[in-house]
Amino acid sequence: MIGTHQIIQGDLHNIAHRVKEIDKNYFIALNYKTKKFEVHCLGQRGGSLTLTLPYKKLDERTLNLVSRTKRERAKQLFYEMEIENQKCEKDKMDKILKKAEKDYDDIRSGKAVGV
Repeated sequence: MIGTHQIIQGDLHNIAHRVKEIDKNYFIALNYKTKKFEVHCLGQRGGSLTLTLPYKKLDERTLNLVSRTKRERAKQLFYEMEIENQKCEKDKMDKILKKAEKDYDDIRSGKAVGV
């Protein structure tokens, strides 16, 4: 145990060991305060916390997420996030425009409330 964390040495699916195959400096800890699993990296500047896992169990999703968010993929990950953000922004704008067009049509046809 480190302060409020328990280092996970072994688990049902051997995820703690398999994470080390992604990066030998990685280790998994359970944060007692948040009740969440965390991936830490030895030798990382500014603290060892790399990623808080959104899953309640250690399983294949953990390995996929750790691989996807690895430092070497940072540029690609930021690019993917930017594309997703642009898509969300476009969807939001399309929804606003569609509502504005409907409101305009309602006003022109006299269907609008308060007209």
